[in-house]
Amino acid sequence: MLDILNVNFGYMFRIRIAVLEDNSLETLPANMKISEFRSEKYQYDLMGVFEKLNELLSFLDTDAVDVILSDIFIDSHPIGLELLKKGHVQKIPVILMTHSQKKEVFSEAQRIRSVYYLIKPFHTFTLQSVIDSVFEWNQRSKQYDFIDRKFLFLSGKGGQREQVLFDEIIYLESEVNYCFVYTLTKKYVLKKSLSKMLSHELDERFIRIHQRYAVNKKQVLSVRKDSLELSGLIELPLGKSFQKRVREFVKMSQ
Repeated sequence: MLDILNVNFGYMFRIRIAVLEDNSLETLPANMKISEFRSEKYQYDLMGVFEKLNELLSFLDTDAVDVILSDIFIDSHPIGLELLKKGHVQKIPVILMTHSQKKEVFSEAQRIRSVYYLIKPFHTFTLQSVIDSVFEWNQRSKQYDFIDRKFLFLSGKGGQREQVLFDEIIYLESEVNYCFVYTLTKKYVLKKSLSKMLSHELDERFIRIHQRYAVNKKQVLSVRKDSLELSGLIELPLGKSFQKRVREFVKMSQ
């Protein structure tokens, strides 16, 4: 849902921004550029500036943002690339900023996830334009998910029905005739078999990896000999009879 503000009897969309950077003196910090943004359509709210990845992730546990700006390298460490692998940010657009023009750095970022990429130094207008573009793209994607029925109605605590997007689902677990659906923050239960969920309720982004488990392909970070690592530091067993199909999927995705 878009966050809409009534400003001077007009309407503006609110874009909440978090910044992960080392505040280098070589260029104007991103937060200072954001303070210069002017728009008749958007209000830009800087939610926080962080120098450490764990501080940003802790913030995202309790606060929502619409766009993340991140340096790729902080203290010579590829913090921006580590950020892309975290489950906290799988649904949040990320704009990477760097002085590096090395092709291998760009390729590694794109291998992990599709992101926007800015080479420092860049102009305030450039940053504002990119933030507007990624925000609008993300909002359209959310709308298409609902139009194309890419969600489930699931019962949360207290029996309240919730719409859960397919992209929010990390994995599913089978237990007799019940199926447990896991997101990063919640667990839901359905009286339906995992086989029926895969054949009638879900789409091609879900793949079975074990008699008890199916995962969202988009949430797979790595495949080991007999297990998978998923977003949110989740590790699940990989059944022998499913290994060939799962490895073929991973190979095609590279």
